Amino acid sequence: MDINSKLIKALHSRTDEYLSGTEIAVELGVSRTAVWKHIEQIRSVGYEIEAVPHLGYRLVKIPDKLLPDEIERGLKTSVIGKKILVYEKCSSTSDVAEEIARSGGKEGTVIFAEHQTNGRGRLGRKWISYKGKDILCSVILRPYMTPQNSSLITIIAAASVCEVLREFGILAGIKWPNDIVVKGRKIGGILTEINTEMDRINYVILGIGLNVNSSLKNLSSKVVKTATSMIHETENKVDRIETVRKLLKFMDHKYEELKRGKYSEIMRECIDFSETLGRVVKIRSGKKVYAGYAQDFDDSGALNLRKDDGAVEKVVSGELI
Repeated sequence: MDINSKLIKALHSRTDEYLSGTEIAVELGVSRTAVWKHIEQIRSVGYEIEAVPHLGYRLVKIPDKLLPDEIERGLKTSVIGKKILVYEKCSSTSDVAEEIARSGGKEGTVIFAEHQTNGRGRLGRKWISYKGKDILCSVILRPYMTPQNSSLITIIAAASVCEVLREFGILAGIKWPNDIVVKGRKIGGILTEINTEMDRINYVILGIGLNVNSSLKNLSSKVVKTATSMIHETENKVDRIETVRKLLKFMDHKYEELKRGKYSEIMRECIDFSETLGRVVKIRSGKKVYAGYAQDFDDSGALNLRKDDGAVEKVVSGELI
């Protein structure tokens, strides 16, 4: 932990009183002059710190930014979130995660961005987001499982997002295979990219986009009819740090279940959140179009469609049309 991180931790520990420059200097093992320098450094990223002569320093307000020190504070996870990186701007968090994973980056590393210049969703679609408003992240995973079961990773991420949203009073569901919706409007999405070798997974880049404090006023008239955000649903600005901590906690728990092979339990959660089951649907998968009644999911995450003749077709991937 660097000195600035230690200073932030110290200020958080005594938000209701002042910390003298001498106390901070002793705790950090630096001079009084160095304390002032580090106070100015953390102010420069947006922390509001009150300084009173003869009393010391007091943390007044933290910035509305996805800062590693704030995300990690109080975060207790086994795998996901053990290392957190935040970029002010990048092409996409998945691009950064891919580069890190190829270089041997540790499982559980999470990359956040305040702004993406080339965010993407499934099938090469562009993911639109607004600087400093939403949650844009990618997680590096190295699961010991076959590629055939990799759709379960998308499912645990989607279910985790739904659980977070419901803690904020937002009744969200999963539109198969990877969209998070509220009353039919998209609030988030999952993009899972897999690097495989023979019949094993080298690594997975799990991308998550969640509309948090984006105003619908900024969207085109076409998009506004199909999208929503947490601030729109709750009518209140949402604490992104709190939201991120909840998301990482839920994902970590579900990933542990996945590693223990609890596929049936995971699929039961997916069924609870599903906005697709129980409907007659059409699905485009590659050049084929499937039609039928969305009956259930198997333990690998595939959707079972019952056709008019009573036969059941298993659809592993595709897009509802």
